[in-house]
Amino acid sequence: MELSCAIYMDLPKPFQAQLFATINSNQKRVDKSLTYELFGYNVDDEDPEYWAPDKLAVYLTRRLGADKDSPLKGRISIAPRKDAVLTEELDAQGWKVSTAVIVDGILRLISSNPKSDANTMLTPVRRTRDTLAKAGARHDRSPLRSTFLAREDAVLYQMVKNFLIACSQIFWVKATPNSFITRTVGVQAQFDILRQLASDAYETKVISVTAFREKLQAAGDLDFSQDLYRNASGSGRSVIRRAIEEKIGLVRG
Repeated sequence: MELSCAIYMDLPKPFQAQLFATINSNQKRVDKSLTYELFGYNVDDEDPEYWAPDKLAVYLTRRLGADKDSPLKGRISIAPRKDAVLTEELDAQGWKVSTAVIVDGILRLISSNPKSDANTMLTPVRRTRDTLAKAGARHDRSPLRSTFLAREDAVLYQMVKNFLIACSQIFWVKATPNSFITRTVGVQAQFDILRQLASDAYETKVISVTAFREKLQAAGDLDFSQDLYRNASGSGRSVIRRAIEEKIGLVRG
């Protein structure tokens, strides 16, 4: 890989400081979805037992975007790339959501501190997930942490997919183009709901589409195109989440 470099020799300290400030103030932030895509590029070359939580979340997000039975097939935008075929497919599907939204939603199910987990698994040498379960390791209360440590990736994936299918049947299928349930804040709010349902679903081993649909059914009459929900900020996410919680009788701990 060829990189362009600019090297300055023997510059006065004040001028060095000026250059440093100029570069830092003008640099463009890397898109989070693109970061995830680049980070997880080699999942096929590495044994899953060595995957940190964020790498597993990237892999499962890719599956959700490609699985023919997934309600997110063709709806996950893969960073800002100039890909005519991909753009055409996404446009044909109507609404879409970024890679980062889905990765973060899955990640919160299995880790409260992904960076710490990744550092533990990579320092001083690359180690398996078992490292995170050993005595002295950081305690993590994420609802599906045990599925990650036990390498039950198939269970995690099936639960997420089934929940999203239920969301599709209850919320998405009747959503109008201006509904916020299929916007970023709406999808984030639905993952917030899954985070609250996941622990009980895993413990009881009831993760079917039917089970999730029954839990969400009472919220099916909510109209997320109303002005109350049309807020793209974090507070909009909270409003949507609380509305669903109240309808389905979910009390947050």
